[in-house]
Amino acid sequence: MSQVEEVAKEIFGEKYRIEKNNSTDFALIVKQSRVRPAAIFPHLDFCVYDIELDSIIFRHSVNHGNVGWQNDHQIFFETIPTRAESKRTRQYFDVKSQKSTTLDP
Repeated sequence: MSQVEEVAKEIFGEKYRIEKNNSTDFALIVKQSRVRPAAIFPHLDFCVYDIELDSIIFRHSVNHGNVGWQNDHQIFFETIPTRAESKRTRQYFDVKSQKSTTLDP
């Protein structure tokens, strides 16, 4: 088991996914769960793991959302509005600067 897999199992237990960036120096670890069985979009708990530093540099969660790599050094995470909400929000986290930015499309 790799170091990334050990960290993922320690944090999330089972049923997680690991997505490394193109240069394989960071890993996005995601655990997805459905709040209700009929929910279209899942609740996501996720973190960014710095492989070289052997450290989690960012941890967050979103309801009714999506998360993934935008490019080699940025992840995106967004909330997708339900009927009660009217606005989709997309945020970015830069793994190099460790800063996040919010965009409201």
